Amino acid sequence: MKRPTFWALIVFVFMSLAFSGCDFSGNSGKPGAKDGDGGTGKPAAQKVSVKVYRADQSTEWLVPEIYDREPREGEKAEKLALDILVGEAPQNKNLANIFPAGVKVLSVKTENGLATVDFSKELLKPGTGGSAYEMLLTGAVVDTLTEFPEIKSVQILVEGKKIETINGHMDLLDPLQRNESLIKKK
Repeated sequence: MKRPTFWALIVFVFMSLAFSGCDFSGNSGKPGAKDGDGGTGKPAAQKVSVKVYRADQSTEWLVPEIYDREPREGEKAEKLALDILVGEAPQNKNLANIFPAGVKVLSVKTENGLATVDFSKELLKPGTGGSAYEMLLTGAVVDTLTEFPEIKSVQILVEGKKIETINGHMDLLDPLQRNESLIKKK
């Protein structure tokens, strides 16, 4: 019996792969699929690492926590970080979420080094704390956002309007700068 020629063998392998649906591009073989998207036609979401600053149990210091998350479609990392800061319990049980219940981050816009953060009206709930509380709360927002290299200062708004203060202790009409003195040193 005659041995198959080299070219016949190549054609056989190629045809076998072609009819088996094998795809060397890394795609799943589904129409519209791209690398790593599971056939949805959309790029796979990339996890981002964000650092948020939370109050310690003594409410004297801010302590960083790192979260690795996939942002929702179209969500910027800055908004994701604030949503975690405001809306989630800390990972470390020795830290506290000091934001009033129901507070929402309505938007975060960044332009020329200034991040403008718009919170819902629940941020102004009466009786939520004194001067130390207000300093830690605003510090948590500012220090979280200034972790992003493009952000140098933060303007806090409530329902789209500048506010004078949260509880009467700090002037919030002008943008705030990062305050390293609030961050607990190891």
